[in-house]
Amino acid sequence: MSAPFSRALAIETIERTMSRYLSCIDAKDWDGLAGLFASGATVSLPHYETPRSAPEAIAGFRRSTAGATTVHAAFTPTFEFQGESRALGRWRCAYRVYRPAGDSNAEYSMVDAVGRYENDYELIEEGTWSIRAIRLHVERTSYWDRVDRVAHDAIVPAEPTVL
Repeated sequence: MSAPFSRALAIETIERTMSRYLSCIDAKDWDGLAGLFASGATVSLPHYETPRSAPEAIAGFRRSTAGATTVHAAFTPTFEFQGESRALGRWRCAYRVYRPAGDSNAEYSMVDAVGRYENDYELIEEGTWSIRAIRLHVERTSYWDRVDRVAHDAIVPAEPTVL
């Protein structure tokens, strides 16, 4: 017997799914990231001409963040439910990508961007929501070159945490 639909519980669970998505990217936990997507899920990013499959997008994330430190955040979500097993979530977002000094493959030392996500979620089993589609719309991007870099960075090493 399944529990009655709870919008509040669904929202809480979807928020945790999105938090894990961002945390997995920052921690470079590619297997954990893959586990958040529904079968056949797609990812649309501004530099993609057409949506890509989740495995293709994850491979791209892996390549593009190699050697970099990333910080992703999503906030102020709103949700629209289509029945009890599908939802559209809209999020404001910001992210930064830091490249280490001396990274000859990096054109910039830091990329700073803000925008919004429009994501589709589906209930795959009671209490577990997965990502069916991610659509990232970047509204502003700032690129920082080595000349603009602060003369001294205080770096505190920490273990990545996946929520």
